[in-house]
Amino acid sequence: MLSGLIKKVVAGAVAAGCALVAVFALGATIYHLLLLVFVPAGAGAITAALFAAAAAAVSFRFFGKSGAEARQDDDDAELEEEDDGLLGRAVHLVAARPMLGGAAALATAFLFLRNPALATLAAGLFGETERQRKRRRRRDRQQT
Repeated sequence: MLSGLIKKVVAGAVAAGCALVAVFALGATIYHLLLLVFVPAGAGAITAALFAAAAAAVSFRFFGKSGAEARQDDDDAELEEEDDGLLGRAVHLVAARPMLGGAAALATAFLFLRNPALATLAAGLFGETERQRKRRRRRDRQQT
């Protein structure tokens, strides 16, 4: 049973790798064809625009506007029913709008790369258990 699952995962990884190579080869082919007509910067820009348009078309096809609106209505109803605080609202927002979540994750990563001390502080706060929090609060009260 486990070997069958491993075989499927390996097959999926190989298929994804082949698809990635095919997309790169298609991009290189389009670039070199456009290079016959345009300067290199123009050919690169047109190739990037074509692939961005293809990505947008595929995204709109699979994540249609009507489906997004239906999910948004469901998420709004869930938010009204349960108030999880800031973290719960953030999770619902990322689930409803994955592009916004990706942008927020990139911004957070950039912020943490620019200030490693902030990343260490955040990791310490998220990794802290309830018992450690109580012990720290008790120690802080004794010091004051």
